[in-house]
Amino acid sequence: MPDSDNLSFPVYFLHMLQDNRIGIQFKWKEIKGLLTGIFGDKICQKLIENEIVETCSDNEFLEITNLNDISFSLSRYDREILYGSVVNILKRDLFSMGIMETVYASRKTGILIMESINFNITVNRFEDRYINLRITMAMLLSAEFYYSETLKNICKSTLDAYSIPMDSYRIDLQKDWFIRIVMLARLNENNNVIYQGPLETGDPDYLNLLEESIKSGKIQYMMLHMNEFLHDKMVNNAIASYEYRKVRRQRIKKLYDWAAIANDMAIGSEFLSGSILFISHNTYMLGVYLFIVASIQLLIKPGIQISRKLQLFKLTHTK
Repeated sequence: MPDSDNLSFPVYFLHMLQDNRIGIQFKWKEIKGLLTGIFGDKICQKLIENEIVETCSDNEFLEITNLNDISFSLSRYDREILYGSVVNILKRDLFSMGIMETVYASRKTGILIMESINFNITVNRFEDRYINLRITMAMLLSAEFYYSETLKNICKSTLDAYSIPMDSYRIDLQKDWFIRIVMLARLNENNNVIYQGPLETGDPDYLNLLEESIKSGKIQYMMLHMNEFLHDKMVNNAIASYEYRKVRRQRIKKLYDWAAIANDMAIGSEFLSGSILFISHNTYMLGVYLFIVASIQLLIKPGIQISRKLQLFKLTHTK
């Protein structure tokens, strides 16, 4: 247990939370319980009295006001003590424990997964639901914590216990988000350029599905056995199917985009020509006909969009 009278411990911990690189922010009400559980009930008052923070009001965001002037004065041993105290609380949350194992198994892929989680939490306003997970992710972004004995010991003991048969991945391999994780892990395994596209954008179901896979150990086991995983015929067929749908999706979008542009140009030309023909009485009826044709094409415009969406929907639900 860290020395509650030594402010270097809580200040270092708050620095880890604040100085994460993917923009996770914390309100005081989200971290007070963890702080008091480790450092005692008077910790917030001590931080204010020592001018380390200006406020600990519930809905205010964490902000260390004189961060550059603070010396943590913590040895490696002291930091391990702090990490152990925090992890002993966070590991009770299975999702938090699972994300520690995931990042430990593959740091590059794990960080990309964390970025996608943070994005979806923010978009869907799930901050209150994932407080412990967000604290865990902020800590994992610290290289000192990632390479700590504390993380190594707790993750190795649980990762070694996983034994998941390949057949249990059959349903997961039908989901595009899971295939994208497999492809990310494959790229990182081969030390190629990391794919920077989002794993999933704003879909609340993504978090639920990912949470289920991480809690069951499927993501972690896959990362630890990537060579075996990538040599499996079922996995390769799923990746090939995903790549085919991706190419088809791009072609469909391009085709319908050009069709929409051509339709819009035809509508504009017909209305312009019809307006000019209205000037002369001799060509008045021809202008009317052009207006009728253009009006019909205005009705075709949403038809193009509907057809495009139907094609993409059919492609998405065809495995």
